[in-house]
Amino acid sequence: NNSAKSEMMQFIHLQMQSLPELQLPRSVTWEHVYGEANVMADAPSRGEFEAMNMLAGHLNIRLRRLDIPPAFFELLERVHDFYDRLRAAE
Repeated sequence: NNSAKSEMMQFIHLQMQSLPELQLPRSVTWEHVYGEANVMADAPSRGEFEAMNMLAGHLNIRLRRLDIPPAFFELLERVHDFYDRLRAAE
């Protein structure tokens, strides 16, 4: 079941779906990968950039830094505001 269960995750999911930057062709899917197959996402999320760079080199992958579109900073602001409203309602 891929449905978001918490109110916060449902909000984030809907907000992300509304961003043109994330509109993908129907033939493209994405999901979270668990375990050893997740090394390329797991390493940078833990600050292990050297491990990520080493693995990329072994796989002959060229890494490059991407600029973050302003829409994502706006998304973060909406998520923060929504969180504040949820906390105030508790």
